[in-house]
Amino acid sequence: GLSSDSRKKFQVEINLNGRQAAENSAHSVAYALYLTYKPNNRLSLSLNPQYAMLTDGQQYVRTVDDAVPSYILSTIRQHIASMSVRVNYGITPDMSLQWYALPYLFSGDYSDFKTVLNPRADRFEDRFRKLEQYPYDNPDFHFLQFRSNLVYRWEYRPGSVLYLVWSQGRTVHDAGGSFRFGDYLGDLFRSVPQNDFLIKVSYAWTF
Repeated sequence: GLSSDSRKKFQVEINLNGRQAAENSAHSVAYALYLTYKPNNRLSLSLNPQYAMLTDGQQYVRTVDDAVPSYILSTIRQHIASMSVRVNYGITPDMSLQWYALPYLFSGDYSDFKTVLNPRADRFEDRFRKLEQYPYDNPDFHFLQFRSNLVYRWEYRPGSVLYLVWSQGRTVHDAGGSFRFGDYLGDLFRSVPQNDFLIKVSYAWTF
């Protein structure tokens, strides 16, 4: 990876990695970007977008219970996108505000269904028999999630602290594995949120 000077107010780090299995039976590539901005001692902002594509030619799908059980595998193409956001703001030496959010998008697209013939064959392609048709339900899916926390902290006297917390969660799990970034974001933020609110107060007795 590459990174900028950590002593600066604005910092950047870029990471890229990939993997290739034997006979191209699996491969992946992942990108990550880290952005941090600290204009002063009171405020800190950070963004961490990530994206990964993974393909695996040996994804287990199901077992067919015939006289001799057979195992159905497939090729699965996975797309994963996320971005964590953090904001820390010191309002006063005794009072602060923190916000964290993470949208997460994941899709799985199945194709090239096959049964296992000889799992120990030397050549990867000789281990399977390709199915002309897949007579079962399509297992393609996507999973979308958003999580956020907003925390207000006030130390109203030494050792005594008040917390106000707002947490929100959204989740979508549906069929279809073709990765559609814009549509997924729209579906996610149109979904019904779950909001939780918490108040916590601590009081330090001094003698």
